[in-house]
Amino acid sequence: MPSDMLAMMDKLDIFLMHLVRQIPWDLFPWATPLSVPDQRAFVLDILQAVHSRDLQQLQRCIEDWQATAEAFANDALMHAIQQPYDPGDYVSWEQVRGEVNLLRDPEEGRS
Repeated sequence: MPSDMLAMMDKLDIFLMHLVRQIPWDLFPWATPLSVPDQRAFVLDILQAVHSRDLQQLQRCIEDWQATAEAFANDALMHAIQQPYDPGDYVSWEQVRGEVNLLRDPEEGRS
């Protein structure tokens, strides 16, 4: 990549960081604990949704990011997610569905 393109990317990144600092965070207090890279992604997603002029897209974007922020704030969840995958933990959908059905109708499992 030519050095002038890298310089342009650096300037645009600085501009993006300026936008991140200017966002009215009081509208999204749950987003302030996000990491700087996540705040940048959040700002880009919000701007794209606003630019679309689609209220449902903006609402989905905000709800998705709020759920993301809440997940990141949940230490137990983040710890569980970051644990190595153990193939022995796998449970088939058929087994889960059967357990759910039994919870709904305990008589269903009896013959």
